[in-house]
Amino acid sequence: MISDRAGTRKTNLTGDAQYKSFVPTPLPPNYEQWIKFFLQAVEESAQDAASSIKKLAALREQSLKTVKGLGRASQTALRLLEYLERNPIIEISKTATALDMAFSTVAAAVKRLGDTGILVQSAGEQRNRIFSYEPYLALLRDGT
Repeated sequence: MISDRAGTRKTNLTGDAQYKSFVPTPLPPNYEQWIKFFLQAVEESAQDAASSIKKLAALREQSLKTVKGLGRASQTALRLLEYLERNPIIEISKTATALDMAFSTVAAAVKRLGDTGILVQSAGEQRNRIFSYEPYLALLRDGT
């Protein structure tokens, strides 16, 4: 007989009539209570996820509205905003490379998004500054 937590594999009969079967481990006496607890946790997690998705969608709409109000610079800022949703913490030089844009173009877009409050400088002085999409990160951190 081979055992594991789920049950036991057992050899039955002998010779040509031999076969193997699985005998599950008996459920504990309070399994119904455990299942209810587990399903409640799944439901609460799903509700939290749905709430987070709604908040992120509202933030996205608000950010898009803000960026579209930047006039001619809005196209570059829109590309940067899309990038920020996948990479909420950035450095200008690496972002310029990833977006295949000039450093100065990305730096100007970062400044504009910083002026609107979408981006916040989180580290660095003049060189190698790090910026974060703080409203987005705050939503992701909420409840954790």
